[in-house]
Amino acid sequence: MKGMTLEEVAIWLRDNTKQIVVLYAFNATGKTRLSVAFKELMRDNKKHQTGIYYNAFSEDLFAWDNDMKHSEKEMRLRVVNSSLNRLHRDIDEGKIRALLEPYHVNFDFRFQWINNDQNSGIEFIRFFKAEDPEKNIKISRGEERLFVWTFIMALFMEDNGHLGENKYFFIDDPVGSLDDNNLFVTASRLVELMKENHEHSKIIVTTHHMRFFSTLTSLMKNANSGMLSYTEKKDVEGKTFLAKDPKYDIKFLEREGEQYFIKGNNKGLLQYHLLLLQQLNNLLEDEIIPLHFVQLRQILELISSFQGKGNFSKALATAKVDQWNGVNVADRVNALSHQRVYEAVFPMVNPQDRAMLKHVVGELVKTFKFEV
Repeated sequence: MKGMTLEEVAIWLRDNTKQIVVLYAFNATGKTRLSVAFKELMRDNKKHQTGIYYNAFSEDLFAWDNDMKHSEKEMRLRVVNSSLNRLHRDIDEGKIRALLEPYHVNFDFRFQWINNDQNSGIEFIRFFKAEDPEKNIKISRGEERLFVWTFIMALFMEDNGHLGENKYFFIDDPVGSLDDNNLFVTASRLVELMKENHEHSKIIVTTHHMRFFSTLTSLMKNANSGMLSYTEKKDVEGKTFLAKDPKYDIKFLEREGEQYFIKGNNKGLLQYHLLLLQQLNNLLEDEIIPLHFVQLRQILELISSFQGKGNFSKALATAKVDQWNGVNVADRVNALSHQRVYEAVFPMVNPQDRAMLKHVVGELVKTFKFEV
């Protein structure tokens, strides 16, 4: 694909026949500027915004009123008046609480509407502890990011036709500095969002966060994600078979000077997995968590696909690490990369499994001569 301007990349996103597009790009590539270019491209004839976007500017829509005059008694988060005010009336506190629940936050909140009129939009948000609902508090920076993310997500989910027929959700790096458990929660919720909305809305996700990209795309490719469909095709001998027809497009965005290039599942994917393998190879054993087994599985699947085998156990057998201290490695990787391992607040990995991952990664690097 030839080099494009940022505006041409936005047009490519708009015209992509897949309703779900995930772009991986290194930091400072221009993802946030791309989200702004896409927003401008998608305005309707009256110049109204036809979608929701979450990016680095989203937090600018919220500002703390610290109430220093009254010893912070009326401390609250002010919601800046914007074009999104028309969507506020469709959301309620209960929806946002439900979205926050998997993150295990330790605060509650209530809306204060402009002139007590729900149609005018939200003016302030007050935060408090459940045990003392009358005392306003200031939540941490990390908690604020989580709240803003779930607030913006609720606006998209609860839209009641205000965004029109060309509804979209452009999400640029929703994880930021989240820990790995919250990263998985965010990826899981995004896949649910895609499943529920892809038939009538375009959803675009851009990220430079390697672990988030790995987790999100792995969940999307899962047979139970709702992101896969199958179409009947015929091979060269005329035999009918079912071919995968994913409802998503996963690409890699690269920049060279002022030119942008969109790369598919060849060079971009291989480069990404080499970076992922490098990250795993440099881990200390006590740093290993269940998420790293999701990443290991992705690497094994890529290697096996290059070998012409669908089952990732082929890569393990080639590297002679299909067994580890009497344990079937493929079965163990399967178990540790399953979604259930993330349901605990503090997911742990036992020392034997950590040692197994380090051994497997080391043998993969040695056998396939990866330069990491």
